[in-house]
Parts: sequence; structure tokens; C-alpha cells
Amino acid sequence: MVMNLYLCGCVLLLSSFTSAFVGEDLKLGNQNPSLPTSLIPLVLTSTITVTPTVSTITVTPTVTPTSLVQNILPTTITVTAGASNTSPNISPHLSAGTQQQPPPASPSSPSQGPPGAPPSPVQNAVPIPYNCASPVPGLSPQDCTYLSAIGIVSQGQNALSAASGSAGIFLGSAGPNTFSFINGASVPLILVVWYNPVDDAQSSFMDARTPKITYSLPAQGSAVVVSIDNEVPGGWSTLYNHTTALTEYGQVNNTFGEFNTGTFATTDVSRLVNMQGHPMTLVVRGSGCRSDMQTCVYMCAEPGAMTCGRERSYRLDNCQGQPGAVVSNDADGNPTGGCQGWSNGGHVDVIFT
Repeated sequence: MVMNLYLCGCVLLLSSFTSAFVGEDLKLGNQNPSLPTSLIPLVLTSTITVTPTVSTITVTPTVTPTSLVQNILPTTITVTAGASNTSPNISPHLSAGTQQQPPPASPSSPSQGPPGAPPSPVQNAVPIPYNCASPVPGLSPQDCTYLSAIGIVSQGQNALSAASGSAGIFLGSAGPNTFSFINGASVPLILVVWYNPVDDAQSSFMDARTPKITYSLPAQGSAVVVSIDNEVPGGWSTLYNHTTALTEYGQVNNTFGEFNTGTFATTDVSRLVNMQGHPMTLVVRGSGCRSDMQTCVYMCAEPGAMTCGRERSYRLDNCQGQPGAVVSNDADGNPTGGCQGWSNGGHVDVIFT
């Protein structure tokens, strides 16, 4: 995916063990609480060919006035079933990895990444209270209640424009960079998108930071488009069928996607938080560069590891050799890179299976 020099075992590689992306001079605007009628999309179909079972799933995005599924064009992407699945043009301040770092902790707690044993998912004994009788646009009351039950600090902002406080991450296709998130699975999903500012060691910890987007994708074919301004770093993950919880550190215990927009826009799939997470495939529409569970993906280097994030504990697999893919290393020998080909504006298709 994308991101700034990843240090101290932070899953997002930043030169300060806090964040993996550069996010400066973000464009912010005014909140628009109403949903423009121009955002009502047409019905479009995406086809996913799943191997090795060689079955074909026809994905028809759900169309409602708030579904915001524009820019989801007919496309065919081959997805491998199951979780096992040169001098690059990389900014000196950019690297990619995953946002796997524990929050600031007492001296007796680990300070750089998870301990040797995999962290176990935990749910708060007492749900965090917030108003799920009237959730944000795109989030169902049932999904809102589940976010509260597993300890996510708040439902997402789900801004409908680049409003003040949105960090340039909002619903719809009005921004220079757009991501289509499509439910290709057979169960309900909840999309969670966060902002990863420089010097924030807890940006991906959903028990400590308010997500920018929490959006219900209740059935196979449900979809949403999310806009992101230039020079914005962040990531996303998904909650599957009201079973995915948070890790002991407060991150979504599943596969991550990562991005950094702007001049050296980059995106990737990262499995570092949970090597057994659910499959995800992303394709940059301009370059055709692909990242999935085996291709251009961040993996734990130690055989059998379930989670990782410390310095030189991970690798970037099978990224070279396709258009738009870049690979390098930071000053500490950690791999950096991902899928480019959409600098200062472009579109990425993401399918969850």
C-alpha cells in the first residue's frame, strides 16, 4: 500500500514508529449533511472468478439512494480462494507496510509490535455507548450496535464531502482518488476505514481512534465508493458476519488494506495483523497493478507466524514484474512499496471474498 518509512515494527512504515504514511496539507471543507441526488448510481455488475474452484460469482452492487456505488464498473478479477493465498519510483518519504503496532504501553508491556504469541481477539465486557438508533449514513443500526459491542470507540464519521475533520476521506465519488469496496463474500460485512496521520502511533487502533468510515455491506454485491483527497494516508479492514473482533491491541483482527495518495500514490494488501485473515483483492484501475493474498502483499517472514510487525519481521512478496508495482527498502532494511500508477488521482477496485 503505501506509506512512509516504516520504523520500530509499526505495520505502517513511518520514520517515527507511529504511522506509515505521509499526510500533510489535507484539503478540508464544510460538512454537507444532505445526500445529493446525483449520487444515486446505476446497477452495475462485477464478475469474480474464484480459483482453484473455478466458480464464478456475479456481483451486482446493491442500489439505494445512499449506497454511493458510482465508479463500480463491470470488471472481472480472478481471486484465489482462501487466506493462503529495478529502481522503483518511491518517494524518499514513502514506504509501505502495515499498521501493526501496539498503543503506547507501560514498561512491562511490549513496545514494538505484538509479543511472540499471536494476540487473541477480545470484546469489551461493557459496550461503548453511542447512539445506534440514528446511525451515520450507510451504517445499519444492527452493525452500529456490533461496533459498540466489540469496543470500537465510535461509529465512523461517514462524511458526504471533504468536510472539516474528515481528513479528506468521505463517501461518494467527488474526490480525486476513489476506492470501490465490493462485498464478494457470502456473508454481511462492515467496512472500516481510518486515517493514518504522521506521528500518531494509534491511528489504526479502533478502540482509541474514531474511524473515518464505517459502512454496512450486508450482502454479496453490496458496494460503496469512498473518495480520498491527495496526500492522505490511511487504511481499511472489514468485520465479517458479526464475528470479527479487535486484537488485544485494539486493531481489527483481519486482513488490512493500506493507501497513501498524492504524488507517489501507493496501495497494498497487508496480512501482518492476522495471517489467517479473510481474502482481499485490490486492482489499480489505471496501471492494472494487483495486490491480493499472494501477490504484492506484506507477509510475516517467520514461518508459521500468525502476526508480526517488528523491524525486519515481515516481507513484501511477489510484487515485482507487473506494471505499476514498486519495491524498495527503507534505511533499516524493511521492505517498502506496493501498487502505484494512480498518482494525484485514480481509482482502486477492492473485492472482499
